[in-house]
Amino acid sequence: MFNNFTQENRRNYILISMVVALKFAAYSFLFLLPLYIKDLGGDPIAIGNILGIVVLPVVIISPLIGNLLNKYGPKKLIIIGLHIVLTSFIIGLFVRNYKFFYLTQLIQGVGHTLVFMPAIPYLITIIPEKNRVQGLAFFTAFLQLGNAIGPFVGERAIAKYGSFSTLFIGAIVFTLISRILIHFVKDKKVSEEKAEENLQPKPFKLFKMLKDRQTTVYFMLTFVLGSCFGLIMNFQAVFVEQKGLNVGLYISVSMLAVAFSRIFLSNLADRLNKKVVVIVTFLVMIASIVYFSNITTTMDMIISGILFGLSFSCIFPTITAILVDHLKLEYRSKGISINNMLYDAGFYIPNFIGGIIAQYFGYERLFLWMAGIAFLTLILFAVSGHKRKVVENY
Repeated sequence: MFNNFTQENRRNYILISMVVALKFAAYSFLFLLPLYIKDLGGDPIAIGNILGIVVLPVVIISPLIGNLLNKYGPKKLIIIGLHIVLTSFIIGLFVRNYKFFYLTQLIQGVGHTLVFMPAIPYLITIIPEKNRVQGLAFFTAFLQLGNAIGPFVGERAIAKYGSFSTLFIGAIVFTLISRILIHFVKDKKVSEEKAEENLQPKPFKLFKMLKDRQTTVYFMLTFVLGSCFGLIMNFQAVFVEQKGLNVGLYISVSMLAVAFSRIFLSNLADRLNKKVVVIVTFLVMIASIVYFSNITTTMDMIISGILFGLSFSCIFPTITAILVDHLKLEYRSKGISINNMLYDAGFYIPNFIGGIIAQYFGYERLFLWMAGIAFLTLILFAVSGHKRKVVENY
């Protein structure tokens, strides 16, 4: 894949991917946070609210990322974000009342947005167009490898030391390593920064973009994809614990499957019809969620995790590539920022409703509800048209 990269772009691609992956590894320790909230007396509604509140800073800050990226560059934004993330983990280390996690999660949301949101628009500008899906897939493979670390290490640390504080210690360590690596990333040249300013649409152009039916469908699918991933990742720990199974195993297996798929199957959508790839993999993901809601054994959990990981891995980079193909050059930067924001919003917003459903109807019904919503959205995507409006390079 790197044959088409310049030496500087290849170096920055690898470094940014490692920086964001380590940040994701740090946050993945919090996939076990629901167990801590439960241990401190919180119910499923409290779990859902605490996990969902992160969306507030994400929604507020994300639309500004495109302009901030052009004005300050990705390195400054990511450094600030890592410092904010580190502050959140340090405060969490001393929390003994689950209500304080509302504060730490709000802080975490600000930091996460400033780390993750600048990365994808920046990477898209340095990845050659013919390698766009593969390049994004390799990047997200880094992230999912990071997501596999926290639950695996965290569960064993809790078992060995008998303290949930080990989750935050692990998160702090990975965040510090990420902060060291970002030091070696070179900012873009001034000429490139000025060129990117032309990617920002005026307000009326942004309104026209959102009025486009196909663009809206792509945004909806991204939101639902984030919802599926968020509800599974955020509520699986308590659900699996109730089943008497290994809490960290499902996330580790599914995230390793995601990484494997994106490394070895990353160019699949470049060679096949992107819409067909999304439809097929989305159906497999929905089936895996239904399967997961009915697990009774460790083997059930492993199989559902592998199916979820393999299918989920293909969807987000392919939807992003479809959106980039669909939008005119002048809309792409804002379009990508909005798409990323909606994915993050999908990851967090349904947690509010999810906590209520889990409280009164059980976790099985929660996962089935999400699978049904995903299926209806996929039908809408399948019947919508898809053609490239404009083919322009950066």
